[in-house]
Amino acid sequence: MKLMMTLVLAIAALTSLFIWQVSERSGVYFDDRCFANITYVDASDKAFLFRGNVTFEFDNNKTGVFNLSGNIDYQGKAYRLSRYITFTYNNINGNKYRMKTTTRDIMAHDNVPADLTPLATKIFGMEGEYMLYLHKKDDNYITIANTLSPLMNCVIQ
Repeated sequence: MKLMMTLVLAIAALTSLFIWQVSERSGVYFDDRCFANITYVDASDKAFLFRGNVTFEFDNNKTGVFNLSGNIDYQGKAYRLSRYITFTYNNINGNKYRMKTTTRDIMAHDNVPADLTPLATKIFGMEGEYMLYLHKKDDNYITIANTLSPLMNCVIQ
């Protein structure tokens, strides 16, 4: 009888722990749309300046899209960047996420030359797999950061 009671208590404890973990992990994925203004200035000899906007749409099924559009000034020339990127995101732990680009579409009015595209891609994470830190503050904004510093506060719409 004692063994049976211990077994029932152990099963109840494990079930409770499992339910608690599932409910705790469900809050790490977002179902939000947010908007941010971005100004990026590269401090190198070949100054790269971007001014524009980004709209993120996160889905709690671990997918999302972002639309990045704005103006680039590079080596005295002006270009228009407009990209639509889909991605998957997986929570590693806490507010650390692995983002992976699944598609990248160039919009019709984008005129960034092919030799400049790799630089823009690297800066804005428009290709490949990379780590980001996401922190949702109530229903106000999502802070998006890399390992060094916050990149933007994306205001929830």
